[in-house]
Amino acid sequence: MITFVFALLRRLFIWLFCNKSKCETESEPKECTDFDIESYISALPDDIVRLDVSFKRLNHLPDLSRFTNLQILICHSNYLTSLPDLSRLIYLEELICHSNNLTMLPALNCLPCLKIIDCKYNELTSLPELAGLSKLRKLDCYFNRLVYLPEMTGLTELHELNVARNRLTSLPDLSELQQLEYLNCYCNRLKSLPELSALKKLSYIYCYWNQLTTLPELSGLPLIHLHTHWNNLPEFITVGPNITQNEIHNIDRFVKCKHRIMCFKYKKQLMHWLIQSQHTAK
Repeated sequence: MITFVFALLRRLFIWLFCNKSKCETESEPKECTDFDIESYISALPDDIVRLDVSFKRLNHLPDLSRFTNLQILICHSNYLTSLPDLSRLIYLEELICHSNNLTMLPALNCLPCLKIIDCKYNELTSLPELAGLSKLRKLDCYFNRLVYLPEMTGLTELHELNVARNRLTSLPDLSELQQLEYLNCYCNRLKSLPELSALKKLSYIYCYWNQLTTLPELSGLPLIHLHTHWNNLPEFITVGPNITQNEIHNIDRFVKCKHRIMCFKYKKQLMHWLIQSQHTAK
């Protein structure tokens, strides 16, 4: 039911914003439904670096292989079920294809400059191989149907990983993601998390709405937010040998949200939040 509501809202969003003003040009106004993607693409010069065909109600993209200088491809908020071969776009840095009906992505590990993959709000059940994308900084595949993730080896510049609201039962080894700051894996079917103690920049972990029974060693991490509620965790959670040093506090006694841990870098922020929580609880 929740999935249906979100899908309906996404369609409504596309319909509201895919209007004449989004599609028309000064010389030839066109309704979204009449947008001729073939003519539009064929009229573009070979050396473009940015292509934006979002909000066009497209159900396909033509061949893009001649745009060998392309750095940014934006095709979100359409009805695409697949993308064309991108292997010749070796300078591509950003792939923004969220809010479509994509069931798969083309090969991406041949794109050495890729920095951002934003494929949230699709129908993906798997991702292509990503190993070796050493410049990738953000991978966002929120709200898909992923049942597993590919190996994350070589993603040494990845800062943000969002795989929330999928069907994952496990996460791959993340130990090579030395720049990772943000990990969002809430609302999956995870029973455990991989080893995270080597990720010395990891500050945000959102792993609630899973089936976790324990947490990995987290001491030494510069945690700011750690959300663990709605799991199968014990009432008292141990996340490391020195909780005070990491400024991690279990605040279940202040709020009615079971198994929720909040972490704050600064004690002033913590005390201010706890005072507010006490008043709320009353």
